[in-house]
Amino acid sequence: MRLLLDPLVSSWPTATAAGPAPSAALLHMLARAASHMDRAAASTFHARIFDFLLLRTFDVRRAPPFPASTNSSSNQRLPGGTHLVTAPDVEGAAVGAMVGVVMKTSESVFKPMFVRVLEWAASEYAADGDPISPAGRVERHLTLFGLVNVLSDKLRSVFVPYFQYLFDIAIRHLVGPSDAAKGGMKKKRRKSAGVAAAAEDSIAQWQLRYLVMCALHKCFTYDSNAAFLDATRFQALLEPLTSQIDREPPAGVASIVSALSASEVPIAASRPSETHMKLDPYIAASIPSISDVDDELVTCLGEMTIAGGSDILWKQLNHQVLMCTRSERVRSRQLSLRVINEIVDRVREEYVVLLPESIPFLAELLEDPDPAVAEGAKSLVKKLEELSGEELTQYF
Repeated sequence: MRLLLDPLVSSWPTATAAGPAPSAALLHMLARAASHMDRAAASTFHARIFDFLLLRTFDVRRAPPFPASTNSSSNQRLPGGTHLVTAPDVEGAAVGAMVGVVMKTSESVFKPMFVRVLEWAASEYAADGDPISPAGRVERHLTLFGLVNVLSDKLRSVFVPYFQYLFDIAIRHLVGPSDAAKGGMKKKRRKSAGVAAAAEDSIAQWQLRYLVMCALHKCFTYDSNAAFLDATRFQALLEPLTSQIDREPPAGVASIVSALSASEVPIAASRPSETHMKLDPYIAASIPSISDVDDELVTCLGEMTIAGGSDILWKQLNHQVLMCTRSERVRSRQLSLRVINEIVDRVREEYVVLLPESIPFLAELLEDPDPAVAEGAKSLVKKLEELSGEELTQYF
């Protein structure tokens, strides 16, 4: 590392001038070198590697340093690969290098490093002193939660306590920036409706909510004995997470995901005159589909159920999901059924204590005008009858 670090760091401007692929390759090389450091080398070089990654590479999503001519060039593919290398790929390589350094440090060294990343993500000013727009701060939080997801996978239960620093941030992004800024989901909702609608249309916010749910899912999975997710935190997360069931995806996200390789895709814009928008190739590679987000929400709430570990908390969660079955949106009703099925599969016979409240909602769903919803409710009732050992239709 002593002989390699200086040439790698000094080559960064040359790599970015050549485009995303050389930049990603340089960072992959740094990550590989970092993962092979011994503890003495890590103690000597971790601070310099960290500063380089945080200050010079972590902002590639918000402010791509690559020439415009390299964005769609055929030479922006790594050797032997067919995938077009984009800024999220470069960001992923930077995250990988950061994790390589973290895995070689002690917790006493890692904690201040992580706090600095949090401060970087929350900063209103870039390193050059220029103000960062609200959209730019969302993109920085995309990088933050990308790092958090990788660290959660690597460190597992060791990383769970660090979610205390992320808890309020996660809730803010699940709720939506306009409502969170006013101190809650229900305050001044009418006054902020226009701003909230604009936030709903943000593809970056869609991505960020997905990464937040992925991170919380991992937190719940590795939270042994509910050391982190106590009753207070469970209740604080309850409405922000279950509200995602009835949250509409941004207009045009399905067509964007199905056309990632295209340079121009249709997007339902906020102004009638905007019938098409250029899709930034740097953001395309990491946009989750609607099914990706739905699957993650179902899994996240299932893990939250297990981590909660109490039928008192299960009842609150079950009630919130049941209320979503009365949504006017077919997708929301279908998703609600999926979540209830997930809860049932997780707690099995223990769900019986929740049946008295659930039965009236299931009766409504059996008569749902959408055939898929009615069929899903029928299948769920059959599963519950097998678990409870009695015929539930007598209560309908």
